Amino acid sequence: MANERLRTAMLQRGITPAELANVAGVDPKTVERWIGGRIPYRRHRYLVATQLQADETYLWPDAL
Repeated sequence: MANERLRTAMLQRGITPAELANVAGVDPKTVERWIGGRIPYRRHRYLVATQLQADETYLWPDAL
């Protein structure tokens, strides 16, 4: 199931998957997988949530 919350937060902030991948230190394909529904590691969730100015539990409610 796609992560619409992550996708929406990225669109609202004007951040592309490539830019988010650069911030998190991962491949852009990894960000695409997160958008597709995969849950990232804790350290990546924190970096992404901080960059998107969103709550980590909002972006990935099933992660915790």
